[in-house]
Amino acid sequence: MFALPMASLTPSETARPANETSPRQEGEALPPKHRRHGRSSSHTPLTTHSVPSAPSPAPTTTFLPLTTEAALRLSRTGPEHNRALVLRHRVAEADAAASRCWTALLAGCDSTARRSLGPRLRQLSEATSLYVGTRWWFNDGSAHRRRVAQSQVHIEDAIADGDGQEFAMAFIGYDHAMASAVVCGVRPLDEIHPPQHTRSPTQ
Repeated sequence: MFALPMASLTPSETARPANETSPRQEGEALPPKHRRHGRSSSHTPLTTHSVPSAPSPAPTTTFLPLTTEAALRLSRTGPEHNRALVLRHRVAEADAAASRCWTALLAGCDSTARRSLGPRLRQLSEATSLYVGTRWWFNDGSAHRRRVAQSQVHIEDAIADGDGQEFAMAFIGYDHAMASAVVCGVRPLDEIHPPQHTRSPTQ
């Protein structure tokens, strides 16, 4: 066996392990897997956070939630479908007028929105009396009718005082009174349209 002469090797080569590669020359490019992440790239990776989600809709202020639900249910399944649709329409008008009036109260504006609510509430009372029947409205339902009228007086007092908080509290009582009148005043179908008894051919 012949040994290589040590004089042919440089000191740096003698200290380097046999499996170690030589250092790269200055200015030589690194392979792609060794490039640093901080350098700019022409391709931007797509992530799920790049597309913003759609904003959720803002909640809608309603002053007649109970009455609205009752009118909506009656317009779908209750008797006197046409009158129920009119009642539902009057409830929506009164609710929208209440929202405008409340906004005017909070802003301290003496606008027409504060004066247009009263007629809308009276139209709602008329539609309710037509749906439940004037006989029930002025007899068996007189207690409900008085509660509705008293609650409406509280609303009108709050409007005159310009008190938005009192207005909102008064509408809670009005909504409960009106919804109770609508639900309790619903007549059975056989009372509205009594069955017609016809004679059989054998009689």
